[in-house]
Amino acid sequence: MPDEYIKTEVVSLRDVIGNNNCSYVIPGFQRPYEWKQENLENTFTSVFEAYSNREKNSKPCIFGTLQFNRNNDKMEIIDGQQRITTLYLLLKTVKYKDVCFAPQNDINKEYEYELKELKGKYGENAGLLNNLVLKNLKLGEYECFAEYLLNNVKFIQVTTAESSLDDVVKIFDTLNTTGLDLDTKDLFKIKYCHAIVNDGKTEKKLDQGQVFEKINSIYSAVLDTDSLGRVYAVTEDDLLYAFKFWIIGNEDSPSVSDVKKSNIAFFDDLFKKALPEAAKYDSFEKLGRIIVGIQTRISQWDKNLATKDCKDRILRLCARELLAWSGYGVFKNLLYVYAYALMQKTDPDSFEKATIFDECINRALELTELTWKLCSLFHAQVGQVINDVYNSVLKNILVKVIKSNDDYDKIYNSILKWAREYVGYKNFDENKELQHWRMKGFDLDTCLDKAFENSRKHLFVALSYIDDYIGNDIKQLKQDVFYRLKWDIDIEHVISQDLWSDSETSMHSIGNLIYLEKDINRSFGKNTSQSKNITEDMKRKLGIIKQSEKDRSYRTSCLNSVIRFCECYIYNFVNLEEANDETFINIIRSRNKNKKHEIRNIYASLLPESGVENDT
Repeated sequence: MPDEYIKTEVVSLRDVIGNNNCSYVIPGFQRPYEWKQENLENTFTSVFEAYSNREKNSKPCIFGTLQFNRNNDKMEIIDGQQRITTLYLLLKTVKYKDVCFAPQNDINKEYEYELKELKGKYGENAGLLNNLVLKNLKLGEYECFAEYLLNNVKFIQVTTAESSLDDVVKIFDTLNTTGLDLDTKDLFKIKYCHAIVNDGKTEKKLDQGQVFEKINSIYSAVLDTDSLGRVYAVTEDDLLYAFKFWIIGNEDSPSVSDVKKSNIAFFDDLFKKALPEAAKYDSFEKLGRIIVGIQTRISQWDKNLATKDCKDRILRLCARELLAWSGYGVFKNLLYVYAYALMQKTDPDSFEKATIFDECINRALELTELTWKLCSLFHAQVGQVINDVYNSVLKNILVKVIKSNDDYDKIYNSILKWAREYVGYKNFDENKELQHWRMKGFDLDTCLDKAFENSRKHLFVALSYIDDYIGNDIKQLKQDVFYRLKWDIDIEHVISQDLWSDSETSMHSIGNLIYLEKDINRSFGKNTSQSKNITEDMKRKLGIIKQSEKDRSYRTSCLNSVIRFCECYIYNFVNLEEANDETFINIIRSRNKNKKHEIRNIYASLLPESGVENDT
């Protein structure tokens, strides 16, 4: 590209927004305006702090790089849409009159429409910014604040003139190597479109605009899962990770190094050569539809769980979340890849056939459950052995699911047999990191007896919580444990560790660990410092949990784990007037025995016979 077609300059927000001679256009490969409250708060905080200190510090407020491509009288926004739009909304919020985008501008056109209709991200974010303005600025400051924004918010602007897609990609790549924060999802769209349009295996020349529109439609469908609620919402990153694993699983020699690569590095390398069959748009489109379909179905199943199926079904429906906590969270989106592979074997058009689609989802959940169990056992015993586990999961689970011509039962049983041998140390590759484990043997009981010190303590306590769960609304369980939407929670020692003797082995055991709302945990901490012994401390805690509505100083816990502990181990079995330290220590020992039994049952398909009995 000739130098005269690239222009680089430092510009102010006024130069950008106040330029009524050009109309900004958001190209098809860009994601829609989507900044969330956290992004808005960070942006407002940056400019407000600079504004507040303007007399002491006259330096401009730098907001990164903008990239535009001039196309006739239009300026295509290549990088910077989210920042420009947010600052434009902020100026509109303070009712600054001198904001003069051209009339046919994509940004203010969408803003005016959504504000009028009281809908969409523009209207929602305008309301959030208005709250920030009202909280931090006086009415008389609005004009001064707006002038500061226009004159002191600066960008490094890179403008190309009527550049081809190839040139735009090169500019993106050049900027990215300098460490600037370009969005992976947008880069993928540009490069994937470019790769599809220029694929030498395609006989008919494809229209670039139509390809962009198709890719965007899948992005939009995935983002629309946000309407299902936070528990079931997935992102473009989830889509890209699933697509990446689908491509890796179809390779002749799946590579651990490909798994380790970031999405953008993986796809950068992929797009430098002819697209493999697995990377064609048809696979991308179907995978996107599968992700949306799975999240929709799981959201429905979570609300309508039959109580009699409770424990096993909860574990199955939480498989993706548990895989994310297994120590190998990079695999969490394998659920979608498994489902796609099984649908391809069963009926490629099974989207339209609910029974077949549901069967494929359930089988994919079963495979995901097996994967998280295997990965978490490894991590709990020896930590993260990346190369060995990545290689084993790729070759012995993912590739087998994708490429085997056997029916599902044969595939699953074959994988299960391999997994048992893998945990039983029969199939290890020679790996010095695993030598000690091979000689010692796997010991889940020891991991659970020292659960608080184990790298998988959150997963083990989550399994304990699921064991305690009563009810058939899995969405609520997921909100409490995995997504923390209603309250933040801690792992709490039932008997405070400060009060145990050094010789008591149950102190950090799974039996002495419980999820508890963070605010209640803080109140426990204050009371524990006043306690002289275990009995006094436990009575204080139980007093906080079981206060009457009239006398309550703290709210009671709403978590199943706490409710079940009190019901199963305290109120129906212990006379608190006669209880002593040994009473509560024995309760924890009993609970530990029971929890170890239940968690060993969860892993039973991969482990030798358990010698641990339930304490009934």
